[in-house]
Amino acid sequence: MRKAGWLCLAALLAVSLFSSCSSSRKTSLNTSREARHLEQIIHTSPFRTLESKVTLNINGQSVAGQLRMAKDSCFWLSIQPFLGIEAFRVFVTPGQQLVVIDRLNKQYAIQDLNQTTIPETASLLGILTHTLSNSVFLPGTGLRSARDYQLSTGEDQTYRLSVPFRQNMLQYYFDRELNYVAADIYNQRTDASVHVVYSGFQGTPVGRFPYHIRATVLLEGRSFSLGCDFQRPSFDTEPRFDTSLPSNYQPFDITSLLKTLL
Repeated sequence: MRKAGWLCLAALLAVSLFSSCSSSRKTSLNTSREARHLEQIIHTSPFRTLESKVTLNINGQSVAGQLRMAKDSCFWLSIQPFLGIEAFRVFVTPGQQLVVIDRLNKQYAIQDLNQTTIPETASLLGILTHTLSNSVFLPGTGLRSARDYQLSTGEDQTYRLSVPFRQNMLQYYFDRELNYVAADIYNQRTDASVHVVYSGFQGTPVGRFPYHIRATVLLEGRSFSLGCDFQRPSFDTEPRFDTSLPSNYQPFDITSLLKTLL
């Protein structure tokens, strides 16, 4: 179970850093109904907070958990493999600190993401919370409308919105009904990619929401798969983000651990 907890952390970090390309042809949609609809989707945020029981599947291993997040503000995940008893807690603070609490070994780690050498980590919180909430993340590129991005359509009439971000290409896919159904991220510097697929859409008070998310991460010749299944998600509540650290736990170095895993 310790391995599953660390693989979960590694996959979440990878999702926040990378995404990939697929073939399509350009189309002139700048003044079309589709472009206007996509622009509305890009700038519409039907909810700000999400709280849910989840089942995580990491490389074929399933584990229960609790997820709480506020878009662009806070991410909090409790991994609970033993009848609701917490084994690990992972959260990102608004100050861009990644914290891991390992209750099995009574230790914790803190990584200041602002001090890393990878520029993309500054957007970790935004990418992670938007990916989990099935909403498009737009980095601070100064682009404000669908006309500012590369909009294209495939042979099956699905749509792709491409957003350049430093050495990454963020790509968002919409089906014929313009539902946001997949994302790709590709990082040129590391040749790492993530493919995210949304499914199991159901009606909720805030609109249609995917109850199943699957991510495939390719990094340094290794493949990680991560699934997240939501159970009775709640939207726009006031989730409690407990970010306290146990006083009797010992610190450990998260950097060396991530290098070993990734």
